[in-house]
Amino acid sequence: MRAFVLVGVAACFQAGAQTGAPCDNAADEPCPPSQTCVAGRCMSTDDLAAGPDGAASTSMIDGAVMPLPGDRDGDGVTDDVDNCPDVPNPDQANEDGDKFGDVCDPCPVEANDHPSDPDGDGVADGCDPNPSTPGDKIALFEGFDRSNAELAAAGWQLIGNVQAGSGQVALVDVANNYAAIVPPNSGLANATVSASIVVDQQVGSADSATTLALPYDPAGDQGIFCELYAPLASSSAGRYISLWDSTRALERGSAALAWTPGTPYRVALKKLKDAYTCTVATATATGASGVAIASGDVAFATYGASAHALWLMIVTSP
Repeated sequence: MRAFVLVGVAACFQAGAQTGAPCDNAADEPCPPSQTCVAGRCMSTDDLAAGPDGAASTSMIDGAVMPLPGDRDGDGVTDDVDNCPDVPNPDQANEDGDKFGDVCDPCPVEANDHPSDPDGDGVADGCDPNPSTPGDKIALFEGFDRSNAELAAAGWQLIGNVQAGSGQVALVDVANNYAAIVPPNSGLANATVSASIVVDQQVGSADSATTLALPYDPAGDQGIFCELYAPLASSSAGRYISLWDSTRALERGSAALAWTPGTPYRVALKKLKDAYTCTVATATATGASGVAIASGDVAFATYGASAHALWLMIVTSP
C-alpha cells in the first residue's frame, strides 16, 4: 500500500504527469507548473469547463465534475462570499441573517455568529432540545422559499389549499375542513419539530386548531398534536394550548395562553418515546400517549383556521 501511494504522489511531480494524479498543496505535494491542484487531483487548464454563467466554476476529470480553486464545495459561489463554503448551497438561503447559511447553521433560526454548543453535537443551544446531551441532529430545515411544485418534487405532501413561496407556507382553510403539509422525513422516533407559526384567522362553526404533529398519519389524519386551540372558531374566547392525542381522542395536556391571530409564535413539539412536550412561547403542555408509538411523519396542519409558517425544522435525538 505504501509503495502504491508513493508511486501515485511521484507521478504528480513528473513533467508529463497525466490529469488526475493526486496532489495536496497544503502538504507540499503540488502539481507540475502546467497543472492546478483541484480537489486533490492535478488538472490542466485544458480540462476547465465553463459554468452556466460562462465563468469557469468546475473542472472535468475522467468525466467527473470537480470544484475549481476558490469554490471548494462546487456550488458556483466562491469561497470568499459563500455562507457555507464546505456545503453546496447555490441559493445561499439564510433564514436568520447571520454568517451561516441555513444548510450549515447550527441554529438556522437564531442569528448568532458565535453559537454555543456545549455538548458538541453540532446543534447550537437555541435549537437543541437536549443541550446538555450529545447526539441531536438537524434532520431538516425549510425556509419556504420554494414553490408548491418544488416542494412536491422534493417529496413533501401538500393536502388541501397550500400556498408556498417567498419565505412562507400558507394553509388556507375552508370552513369546517383542514389543510396540511407533510415534509419528506418519515420514520421519526425521538425528535422535535418546531416552526414559526402565525394564525391568520379562525373559520367555520366548529372548533379551531393550528398545529404541529408528531407522529402523524397523513392517510388517516391522525396523530399527536401541539395546538393553538380555540373551542369555537367563531369566537376569540377560551383560546389555549392543547396537547391533543387524536388516536385516542384525548387531551394529554394543556396550558393557558391567550394567543392572538397575526402574532408569530415559535411552536415546538418534542417526542421522547411515549412522552410529549408542546411549547408555544412561554406556555408548555406535557403528557404521555400511554403507548410508545415507534415512529411517524411530521405535519403542519390547520383545522377550522387559516395560518402560515415562516420556517419548519426537525431535530432528531438518540
